[in-house]
Amino acid sequence: MNALEHAHFWQKLGIATIPIRYRNKKPELRSWQEFQTRLPTDTELSKWFSGPFHNLGVVVGWRNLVVIDFDSDAEYARWQLWIARRPICRWIRQTLQVKTARGVHLYVTTTQPAQNAKLPGIDVKAQGGYVLSPPSVHPSGLHYSVFSGSL
Repeated sequence: MNALEHAHFWQKLGIATIPIRYRNKKPELRSWQEFQTRLPTDTELSKWFSGPFHNLGVVVGWRNLVVIDFDSDAEYARWQLWIARRPICRWIRQTLQVKTARGVHLYVTTTQPAQNAKLPGIDVKAQGGYVLSPPSVHPSGLHYSVFSGSL
């Protein structure tokens, strides 16, 4: 799927997306904050993602969407060992997991709004921000890709 198809996928789930500069992490929009409280229109999505050179930002906080950002594969592996001993493990295996340039993004929804948090090697992104999502390309040239769960 291309960026426009991914953006429509998120829109159907009621999650806002924004255009991010290609091979960058900065928004193409001067101000993207309005998309923390409103979904982009089909026209906006078509305008933003009409060409091949756009990254896609998924706005966190929508429908209590939280992204757990593991800064390294080692940190993710350590977390996997910890979560494997918990009953929630079966559910976690089915959630969307995206390989990033340095680690992993784990997409989850919560029953209540969550708070942003910083832990050693882990960032919890729950509101007021966005994450790059497939098919984005990191500034290093590595592609964000789904490796567990599905879009």
